[in-house]
Amino acid sequence: MTAPASRGAQLLRRAPSRTRTAREPIGKPRVSAIHGLPPGNFTELYAGPPVAAPENPQFPGHTIGLPFAEAAIQVKARVTSQLAIVLLMVDLGENRDLSRLEFYGNPLLAPDLQAGRPRTNFGLPRAVGLAVREQSADFVDLHRRAERSRFYGDLMTDWNLRWMTQDLRGLWGWTPLHLGPTFGRHLLLAFADFPELPGKDPATQEWGMDLQRLVIYPFGEGVDHHPHVEHSPVAARQSRYGAPSDYWARVGVTAIPDPVLHPSQAFDAGNDALCLPSALAGIDAVSPSVGPVSLYASDPVSTDPNDGESVTLVLQATTDEIPLLSGVRLLFPLRPAAKTYHGPKQAAPADLTVAVHATNDREAAFSPDARHPGWRIVAEERRVYASLLPVGLIAFEAPTHARWIRITARMRAPARVSLPMARLMLRRVDLVRPRSWTLSPEADEDLQVDQVAIRLRGAALLDDYAGFDGRNSVGVTVEMRQEDGAYVPLRSFRTLLELMEETHHRVFGNQRRVDKPVQRYSEHTVASSDNTNASDQTSRGQSTSSVLPEFNNRVVTRSGTVTDYVPRARDNLGNPRRFTSLPNANATGLTTTRTYDVDLNSLAPPNIDIGSASVDQISASLIAWAQALAAQGAPVSIGVGGNVGGNLGASVGVQVGGSVGVSLNVGSQIGGGVTGSTVTGNQGSVTRAESFTLEAETRQDTTGTLHVDSTGRSTTDDRREVERIDNSPEQRRAGVEVRYGGRIEDIVIVTVPIGRLLRGSALESKDSPPRPLSPRDALCVRVDHLPPGLTMDVEFRGRIVPHDREG
Repeated sequence: MTAPASRGAQLLRRAPSRTRTAREPIGKPRVSAIHGLPPGNFTELYAGPPVAAPENPQFPGHTIGLPFAEAAIQVKARVTSQLAIVLLMVDLGENRDLSRLEFYGNPLLAPDLQAGRPRTNFGLPRAVGLAVREQSADFVDLHRRAERSRFYGDLMTDWNLRWMTQDLRGLWGWTPLHLGPTFGRHLLLAFADFPELPGKDPATQEWGMDLQRLVIYPFGEGVDHHPHVEHSPVAARQSRYGAPSDYWARVGVTAIPDPVLHPSQAFDAGNDALCLPSALAGIDAVSPSVGPVSLYASDPVSTDPNDGESVTLVLQATTDEIPLLSGVRLLFPLRPAAKTYHGPKQAAPADLTVAVHATNDREAAFSPDARHPGWRIVAEERRVYASLLPVGLIAFEAPTHARWIRITARMRAPARVSLPMARLMLRRVDLVRPRSWTLSPEADEDLQVDQVAIRLRGAALLDDYAGFDGRNSVGVTVEMRQEDGAYVPLRSFRTLLELMEETHHRVFGNQRRVDKPVQRYSEHTVASSDNTNASDQTSRGQSTSSVLPEFNNRVVTRSGTVTDYVPRARDNLGNPRRFTSLPNANATGLTTTRTYDVDLNSLAPPNIDIGSASVDQISASLIAWAQALAAQGAPVSIGVGGNVGGNLGASVGVQVGGSVGVSLNVGSQIGGGVTGSTVTGNQGSVTRAESFTLEAETRQDTTGTLHVDSTGRSTTDDRREVERIDNSPEQRRAGVEVRYGGRIEDIVIVTVPIGRLLRGSALESKDSPPRPLSPRDALCVRVDHLPPGLTMDVEFRGRIVPHDREG
């Protein structure tokens, strides 16, 4: 069956699970230069490693948890004129194959629309251009002249333009820029048409860019056939606002928001938390009160079926190729025991009815019109019991080849619960990929399928032709359906040999090497040796050492003794307590008591007439009496002053009192006699000595002779059991070994001839609202089992024959 002739026929090469992007971004790209034109209008201009967190003065204290802090570039600019340009040059360090750039904006900026375009665009510029330049290199021609070895990018510069747009629409997560073949070291990005940015002064209008992350991915061709498809939210809208919104009131819209201009996201004023759609892409908002907020919540909508209010989520698959989708998984908030944030409070979890639409029309994806003709329904409305189950699966009527998915949810009160208003709250949305590959035409096209190309890769793919990896079968079946009938198998292959026998194929096999097993063997070694040695050695030497006066050699010695006075000193001597060292104790000091042998009864008091005696007479009498007292052995100190007491007595001391009009002091120390003393306690003495050598000289002459004769004989008998493992690296043989992406793999490319026409038919019913219909004609490559370590992808090849649109 052949396709009808048509002037608009296009080439069909659809490989929905193939990818060109490596798994890890290029680490630490370096900013070479940044320029703002015209320079006088910029109040802020920065490009370099991320240094500032996303912020918005309307939400103080809030931030966003963004990834790739070590492998990204942050670009911030503020300008007083919207007609400005920022040029950014990035150096990758070496020439690289590039596949994708990703922009992460600021999700804290309000995503309202102005003149049909996003006013803030998450801080991303709307006009972006990318040019690439290779690393410079020269060579010498035949005449030894230095010449450039690279072709010019164009006639003026070395730059090659690789990507450009004037309508970049930022997403709630990452915004991908899929590049064509791009190779180079230096990247030149031009940014223009800046969005409006909120400032600290509401009266001042500013434009600029708030590019939080610029991530660059290298080329890495491979297969991305996983159960979930990567995606980023485009928008979250609701059909009607019944009251002013807490979120939009915070950013200045105090009236009831317009659902066309103001998308739907929640601000929980009670917990100071933002529930943004970025959480559906794994990018959490961080609240200063409750911490990370890992869920999205809409504004409240009515649960009355008669009101017809709904919430719409639009998601964009960000894979390199347009993916094949089979359904959507909705994950609702859990309420674990841990103290984490669970979203705005409502009386009970609400159920919902969900319908899903798909499109490949970019205009329809970003349009707020829910009835845009570019959307087609892929899953009719069905009830999801979110009040009972934490997950809801919406399967499509048929696998859908689509870039954008729209989920429309209508809130419903659970049974026996009064819930007039409810929010749509989700912690995650998964776009589900089918296990098999399916091809079906749209309503306005026919598909002429000439062949199906299957590519298999694996390190052990060719180990055994009775399987696909040496032991496991796969079960590949190519089947087709026409006119609402059942699928009919066209070809079926269970083993690798069967696949190669019945198809056109090419095999790229690796060189098979001899295994390196563990080696076990016995060793027996016998060794015998005889040796005779003789040696003579004579040594002579002379040494002289001198000490000169200028060396100033000094030696300081400190020594001391401690004496312990005890009532019986002999107790410290002899056995059993022999005195062996000075006691290890602090000295408590000495106590000395002096006694004097004096006969006071034989001493007469001095004869002094205080009333008539002069000072000289009083002094002479006192001194004479003191000499007599000192002769008995007592020390005497006598003082005579202006006041003398007249009290005399026979005592140890003599007091004379009186009053005279003369002031005179006479003092003397007179001692003698016999003095006895008793000493108890510890005392110590320290001696310090110092010596130095002025000059010294020592001289020594030595002579030695050594003669040694030795004879020896040794025998060794060694028996052992040896086990060895060969860990030596394999040696590569050029032209024989096959690598793919740096890994040693076998590659088998199979082409299955098909030669069938798939006729397009309406994918929606004429009902109002329309319901989805399965495509009448479809082609499917079904895989029953895919062993670990084996990768497989499918490409449909042929022509697309469009129909004339009706009306």
